Amino acid sequence: MKQFIIKLAIYAGIILVVFTVADIFLSQRLRQSNIIEFQAWNNIYNQELRNDVVIMGSSRAFVHFNPRIIDSVLNVNSYNLGYNASRVNRQVERYYAYCRIQNWEPNTIIYSIDYGTIAGITTNFEKEQFYPYFFTDRELMEAFDKYQHFSLLDKYVPFWRYCTCFLDFHVYDVLTNPEEKEPFYKGFKNNRMKYEDDLVLSGDSLEFTYTEEALTIFKAYIQDMHVKGKNVIFVYSPVCTEFLQKFKGIGRMYQIYGEIAADYNIPILDYTHESICNDTLYFYNAAHLNKRGADIFTLQLSNDIKRMNLLN
Repeated sequence: MKQFIIKLAIYAGIILVVFTVADIFLSQRLRQSNIIEFQAWNNIYNQELRNDVVIMGSSRAFVHFNPRIIDSVLNVNSYNLGYNASRVNRQVERYYAYCRIQNWEPNTIIYSIDYGTIAGITTNFEKEQFYPYFFTDRELMEAFDKYQHFSLLDKYVPFWRYCTCFLDFHVYDVLTNPEEKEPFYKGFKNNRMKYEDDLVLSGDSLEFTYTEEALTIFKAYIQDMHVKGKNVIFVYSPVCTEFLQKFKGIGRMYQIYGEIAADYNIPILDYTHESICNDTLYFYNAAHLNKRGADIFTLQLSNDIKRMNLLN
């Protein structure tokens, strides 16, 4: 029995060493990768940003707000923290992680608000994006664990978290680390795709919904920015007119955000009724602008912010 235990301990030790080495190797490769799932976090960790202005929101912020144009028109240093396929919980956690990692807080937050921001909380979608930092930034893991609910094995056993999703990491890409054809620019993703028929438009009507949990997170974040004296701007960025018309209860969305804006004296800039919304030439689907549309919208937004003197 004693020898069995000794052998078992030796085998376990060998496995632990192998898993640890594999974990270090793969995590380091992912922290250097330009693969889209990891590039946003890697830029936050690997670059000294210290931005005056940050853009927050979901994928619609990620592909709609071009920092190159914002910087040029407003003479600022901006960064796009837009978070693909995310709702308010992930958006807020990324903001606080950015501030902690950079040891810096921006003066102005341009928040892209819409029908999805407070529709609920994002849980397990693409949770693998956090894996490279599990053992180098425990605060990040613990912050997102509130919603992702990582297992104890994921959190404390080297390489275990990679085992169940190894193929999802595009192993060849990780090992060769190819350059993206067009890497993010200050967090912004250019999307040059042309419009394709959207299943959303051919389906049934949509309905705006929200959860109290998501609304509480959003309000708490806005309250925190107010206490810290931050300048917040709410923006409704363009969507296809036909898409917005399919939403029932959209008036409730405007009411909720309007009340929060009134409480904290936050300006709201609404671009959902601009002429750009009537032409699919500027979109790659009903809810997302392509590069041409994003540049036109960002230029109009930047000029409006400048004309209204919203940064002072």
